[in-house]
Amino acid sequence: MTKKPSTKGTQEPFIEPESDHDFAYIAGYTSGGAPYGITWEEQEEIERRAAAKISVTAPKQKEPVSLNDVVQEMQTIFDTRTVYFQRSTGKFIMITDEHVHAVESDALLDDYPEWEQEIIRETADFLEREDDGDHVSLPDRYDIHEYAIMEGFCSTVENRKLANDLFRSIAGMR
Repeated sequence: MTKKPSTKGTQEPFIEPESDHDFAYIAGYTSGGAPYGITWEEQEEIERRAAAKISVTAPKQKEPVSLNDVVQEMQTIFDTRTVYFQRSTGKFIMITDEHVHAVESDALLDDYPEWEQEIIRETADFLEREDDGDHVSLPDRYDIHEYAIMEGFCSTVENRKLANDLFRSIAGMR
């Protein structure tokens, strides 16, 4: 009887992700053939955030945060808004692209209504301290990969038959 060669120690070959001039990572194509994925700008932001997280030691968190509060804050996030959790105070901070632009362009505060002037000042203060490790950005729609979460769960199921059934169940969700 011949023994089958072991594949335990072998690794699958690395396949370079597909990209083009618009996308750093092409996740797939629409039915019309248009690519979708992560743009080069989004990739730079991901890399910038990852480098910032590695380079600082985070301060102690004031107290536990409610998962319900995190979920509620995440529902306010969209393409022009980012929400951060400030560990030292236990508060959530919303930063909009519009206010970041106002700070970075050195716009005159007098050009804005009074209520917005305070938000622009807070945004400027946040930008000065953004990389101090006290602020954690909440995940946005690009950070949460539902299929990968389900797939990870399936791989934790010890009953092989049940695990295979689960994998087959989610296979059509890709």
